[in-house]
Amino acid sequence: MIIGTHSGGFFNKYIGMPAKTSLSTFGMSKPRSCSVLTIMPKISGTREWAVHNENCVIGCSHDCRYCYAAHNAARFHQRTRDDWNRMVVNWEKINAKKNFRQGRIMFPTSHDITPEVKEPCREFLIHMLESGNEVLLVSKPHLEVMAYLWKSDTIWKAMRSCKLVFRFSIGCHSDEIRQYWEPGAPSIAERIMCIHYIREHDGKVGVSSEPLLEPWGVDAMAAEILPIINDTLWLGPLNQIGQRVRCVTPQDYDEVAKLKEWQTESRVRVIYDRFKDNSQVRWKDGYKRLLGLPLAEIEGEDR
Repeated sequence: MIIGTHSGGFFNKYIGMPAKTSLSTFGMSKPRSCSVLTIMPKISGTREWAVHNENCVIGCSHDCRYCYAAHNAARFHQRTRDDWNRMVVNWEKINAKKNFRQGRIMFPTSHDITPEVKEPCREFLIHMLESGNEVLLVSKPHLEVMAYLWKSDTIWKAMRSCKLVFRFSIGCHSDEIRQYWEPGAPSIAERIMCIHYIREHDGKVGVSSEPLLEPWGVDAMAAEILPIINDTLWLGPLNQIGQRVRCVTPQDYDEVAKLKEWQTESRVRVIYDRFKDNSQVRWKDGYKRLLGLPLAEIEGEDR
């Protein structure tokens, strides 16, 4: 693990700095003599779940093949794709004063909480919670990390009061598929164990299956997950699969082609029809667009 700090415009997006958009961004200026009507875009991405994003590490050793942060880091020449698994702790961000923010915070969004960075990530999480914030912790969880987080009284109390809610990423039922797409991440069995761990400690936990990496096996996955969670199961596609996933070997091309076949409107509608009446199942914006469903209109509404 390399510990350090980093600053720069590109990483503002990935360490929780709010993006600023103005008319000048689009080559326009506000007329002096008239008012401007603000048109709010439909809500998508992480904003469906939370109003704010926070991160305290750059890079992620889970090394997921579809990682949007790794793709963007390479795209903007900040980090090569092969170097993304090197995790750099942003101590300046961790040590900065944390203020209360209206609306839920999603943490993390561009890295995960792995055993090698569990200490700084827990410290960062405690600071947010002690400031009165509500946090949605999204992770491909390690049991070692969950047990370590539990040792904090602040985290324990936040869990009990639902100020801290967990959403674990499980995109498939087969660990063979997991090994291909998420080679450095915990096994599916370990993630299931983490769900039981949170439930046994009276926490609230759901699952994100975005991306759904095994749509042909969604029935088996849902049958195992739905009875053990006490929050929601979100289903969504692998977005921008042609841009984010590097194809080098014949297997790469085969895996991408297979998943693309299952991300068509007709295939997704079969999945939708199967679960549309289940109140525990929610649909991410990628599937909503494909199916013509309305997008969320309120940030952080989580529905």
